[in-house]
Amino acid sequence: MKKLIIAALLATTVGVAQAADVNVSAGWDNAGRKGDSTLGVGVNLPVHGPYGVAVELDKRSELARLGVLGTYDVAKVLGASVVAKAGVAVLDPDHGSDLVVGQVGVGATLPVADKLSLHADFRYQVGEGRWDGSRAFAGLTYRF
Repeated sequence: MKKLIIAALLATTVGVAQAADVNVSAGWDNAGRKGDSTLGVGVNLPVHGPYGVAVELDKRSELARLGVLGTYDVAKVLGASVVAKAGVAVLDPDHGSDLVVGQVGVGATLPVADKLSLHADFRYQVGEGRWDGSRAFAGLTYRF
């Protein structure tokens, strides 16, 4: 299933590359019984005006997560775009069955070059008691 998810995310990226931001992130995930580092990739798609959709895939030692979030550009602060996010994610733990959780969060993106930005996000997820918790991550975003 994990290979199928990655293939779908890559196909989505190629199909919408003309209007997408692609990001790579690293961070800390304290959802679950213990905190753990996490690595992820994502695609942000503008929909209309300040509204958009984000598709994200990340992996930590015992858990893979595929999330779909609605985004809303809240404001620009000191050159950075502040974005509110809410949506759902499917969790695929190494031991156990898949779970669905809700996510809410906020992020900021600061341009550093013509098509390159730094981003930071904070997310809280809830829905399956064992995996409730927060995540903080940062990385690079490339705009096509």
